[in-house]
Amino acid sequence: MVSVWLRRIAVTCAANGITAPWVKAAAWLRFATVMVVPGWWSYADSVVTYRNMSPIVPLWILLIFPPCASVYVARIIGYSSDALVFDRKWTAHDIRRLALWRTVSSTLPLLLFTLGIDGFRERNTVAVLWLVAGGLIALLAVARLHGVEGVRFRHVKSGDFYKRAFVLAKRMGVPLRKVAVVPFGRGHLTNAYSRSNEIAITDDYGHWLSGSRLDFVVGHELAHAKNKHGRKKLLITIAVFVAVSLPAFALPHVQGSWHVLFNIGVIVAPVLILESVSRRFEYVADREAVELTGDVIAAAQSLIDLYRRADVPAEMGMMQRLLVSHPGLWQRIEAISRNGKLSAHDLARIRAGFVKTAAASEQ
Repeated sequence: MVSVWLRRIAVTCAANGITAPWVKAAAWLRFATVMVVPGWWSYADSVVTYRNMSPIVPLWILLIFPPCASVYVARIIGYSSDALVFDRKWTAHDIRRLALWRTVSSTLPLLLFTLGIDGFRERNTVAVLWLVAGGLIALLAVARLHGVEGVRFRHVKSGDFYKRAFVLAKRMGVPLRKVAVVPFGRGHLTNAYSRSNEIAITDDYGHWLSGSRLDFVVGHELAHAKNKHGRKKLLITIAVFVAVSLPAFALPHVQGSWHVLFNIGVIVAPVLILESVSRRFEYVADREAVELTGDVIAAAQSLIDLYRRADVPAEMGMMQRLLVSHPGLWQRIEAISRNGKLSAHDLARIRAGFVKTAAASEQ
């Protein structure tokens, strides 16, 4: 139902040539796909408990297949709406694959996690296998999703980006080994990546970023590599899910509204915590990139160009702020302005320039 409602918003946005209302409304689809897990979990538990269906329909079948199918259909609608609003060149086959691997990489692992929690409630230590299975499936499916999205690293050994990356890496003390570009592709990717001793940017960056602005983007990804944010996030993810699993051993098997609240808490809390950790890492990377380049104005303008290029709204509602991995544009600019001692006058001038450009583009 949420995805159908969002589809109407997407059609309106596409007809009027605007994107911000769709991006803000799409946060509700993210919220719905998270909440469907504890909601269906509570319903499935009640069906098995009160209707004695477990001999006929095993809990794992009842729990996994209906919500996965529902979320898969919702994501097909969501991706097709995204393609409509942003004029992405995805085919119907692309959209189905994107929806499939997004569901397998997020919804399915959460559902396997719920099976593990149910097993813990029954003091069945074998249930830990559900948790391990969920984690492995998430890792493999995320890699597959990136492949479908077109995130393919092509290593380069020349060019301005290559040279700047190694110069800045040496200044930052990062043992950089490889530099790559990622095709812009049919999905209109505009992003930068960091993994271990390697960084990459999409190949459209060179068309609209150069000099100090490009240095900020490179420095941001080098900061992720230097601080091993990818590895830390993986370890934090494991720790968070283990931590929220422990109450299933300690607490009695509650019923009624307390049961529903428990189910919501052990699913929603990890999601919110991990997105918060991701946003914190972005602030850290921004700060160290500004320290590296020493040009806070270029950093702010680089972020503005990036958000505008990616059609990400400068202002975000509460739902977006809680469920996104990156802070909003102005939150990031205000953070680097404090660290880089950008004056209130300069900050106001940057904001006014952004608003003026945005207004001109909508005319």
